[in-house]
Amino acid sequence: MQKAFSRLAELLRRCVVLGLLLAGAFSVGQPVAEAVANDRATQQAATTYAESVRSLPAEQLSAELAAARAYNAALSPRALTDPWGATVGADTAHRTYLDTLPGPAMGRLRIPAIAVDMPIRHDADEASLAAGVGHMYGSSLPVGGPDTHAVLAAHSGMRSQTFFDRLPELQPGQRFTIEVAGTTLTYQVDQIRVVEPTELEAVGRVPGQDLVTLVTCYTPPGGHRERMLVRGIRVTDPAPVDTETVQATATAQTAASMLGLPPVQDWMRPRLWISGGALAVAALMLFGWLITDIRRAHRLRNKENSR
Repeated sequence: MQKAFSRLAELLRRCVVLGLLLAGAFSVGQPVAEAVANDRATQQAATTYAESVRSLPAEQLSAELAAARAYNAALSPRALTDPWGATVGADTAHRTYLDTLPGPAMGRLRIPAIAVDMPIRHDADEASLAAGVGHMYGSSLPVGGPDTHAVLAAHSGMRSQTFFDRLPELQPGQRFTIEVAGTTLTYQVDQIRVVEPTELEAVGRVPGQDLVTLVTCYTPPGGHRERMLVRGIRVTDPAPVDTETVQATATAQTAASMLGLPPVQDWMRPRLWISGGALAVAALMLFGWLITDIRRAHRLRNKENSR
């Protein structure tokens, strides 16, 4: 009876220890798993957009580009609003906007330096921002050309997706690309600013220049919510190859790429180490318990055989 009670107590102790380790691994790793799954869905949407564009005839793509450039030429700068501060009305001008570069996405934004690959959607409302990058209504459509300034917004600091979390890491001179209607436009970061939401002149057009600004919320320590603006100017020369950076990035992203997953973000690594460590300890304990039980059973058999 005493032996049975001891065995039951030991089994309960093992279950409690194992349960605590697994619960800890889950609680620490769950945000990473959720973010990776959502980021993968966003990345897949960007890939789907690119594949759908490749299936369209060249004449249709040329017509869409021409319509978008005509829209930009007729665009009034007074239509520009803060993406998180105003509601866009369903007027004729807005319907025309939605009919230009039509479809679930209008383009694709890629920022290699911070592992961003997301579809660009019409409007910077909650529906668009929940799915990736939103184009700020009232700014130029992202098709390039002089006297244009496209503004693309995305959330940061969300628990479930990374989006523009790493935007503050971008440095002047780094590049990003926009794929739209079968063309790829390259922009080089030339200005990084933090402004009030009402400072719309910061994203205004500059005569003769082809600009794109990436926008996200920014909350300095002890401060209120502002906007981080990362502006890029159009470049046509090939990007210089930084061999060391390319090699380091490729090495860091190989495992994720092989699994078809988005690149691992910096904030995920400590959680992955902790969660993985807890699972490793749990596995070692299970193995140790198994060996202990086998040896115990072997000793009991030997004792019975020696009688």
